[in-house]
Amino acid sequence: MIFHSDISFFRSSYITMFLCVLLLFNLIAVLFIPIVNAADCQTTSTGLIPITEMDDQLYRGKEGGLYPDGNTPPDEFQNAGIKIATAIQPLDIFGKPFITNGTIGLLSIGMSITSMEFLTFRQLALSDPLRNPNLVIVNGAIEGVGATSIANKNSTYWKAVENRLNISGVSVNQVQIVWLKEISRYSKGFPEDAEMLTELLKTIVQILKEKYPNISIVYISDMNYGGYTTNAILEPYSYQTSFSVKWLIESQINGDLDTNYDVMKGPVKAPLLRWGPYLWADGTTIRKDNNLSWKCLDYIDDGIHLSSSGLEKSGSLLLNFFQTDPTARTWYLSEDSKNETIDILIFPAPLPIIEIFVIALVVVIGIIVIRSVWQRRKTKNTEEEDG
Repeated sequence: MIFHSDISFFRSSYITMFLCVLLLFNLIAVLFIPIVNAADCQTTSTGLIPITEMDDQLYRGKEGGLYPDGNTPPDEFQNAGIKIATAIQPLDIFGKPFITNGTIGLLSIGMSITSMEFLTFRQLALSDPLRNPNLVIVNGAIEGVGATSIANKNSTYWKAVENRLNISGVSVNQVQIVWLKEISRYSKGFPEDAEMLTELLKTIVQILKEKYPNISIVYISDMNYGGYTTNAILEPYSYQTSFSVKWLIESQINGDLDTNYDVMKGPVKAPLLRWGPYLWADGTTIRKDNNLSWKCLDYIDDGIHLSSSGLEKSGSLLLNFFQTDPTARTWYLSEDSKNETIDILIFPAPLPIIEIFVIALVVVIGIIVIRSVWQRRKTKNTEEEDG
């Protein structure tokens, strides 16, 4: 009886060990072998440098940095932005201050990718205890609408946005902040394509000022990594949208009258323009400032639109931006939370391969030990019962 039990014990242990080793190899495969789907997961990097990391380097003769001379706005422009942001307050439907029950309207403008990211942010913001209760978040981004359509003030797009505002109980007079993200591809190459997108974005912000008289700030973001797509070549086009945003904001900083926001300098043609969260990173290459990277699993099958994990990244970046940016926290945060210290979002750095392997091995050994102890106790109980 004892001999038979020992054979059963060792047989079950070998089976357990085999299954655990198989589990280990499966874990390694999941961690290190690209997920096979309709997206092209081979292009994990383009070798391009995020404009936040270019320093003195040039991209086809063009300087990097989010703003002139770096990633922070010039002092005068920064101070003007904070002053404008501080003046944002709840308004009634006619645009008059209504501190207790008024509305601060935050609207998104853009395409389907913008819509998906903004809806994810909205879900996070609605459960954020730090959010200003007077802030009403409305998604105005619509699938299939490119920059050219939005840059036409008579486009049906704007009627659709108006309908969404009405459904949310927000009047055109209560829209004070916009998050804008768009793309438009041509075939002229760089910098011509990026310059054309800059002109479209300029027209869009002018339309925003015309349609929403109390709009104060437009935050603009670039595209995410576009190397995984299968039905269109989005790199380096996605990367180059960063320059489109940069050049538009720089034109305002440099006094372009077509984007003038200061009544003291002439007719106001546009709101204050600011960078929103900078979204491009070179695929799986980790970005220096916040460890951002884009893996193939962050995208759905088309390699363009984001999956749940990708949307979680974008939505979290947008939420954290509004919580921490000097021109955003003044209107996003509630009065009780404006003195809160909120850290800049840093994504967890991935574990080195050897650490992952060691963790997986420890888990496997732990399973084997637990299984062995359990089997020995079972064998001992059987012997005692037989005795």
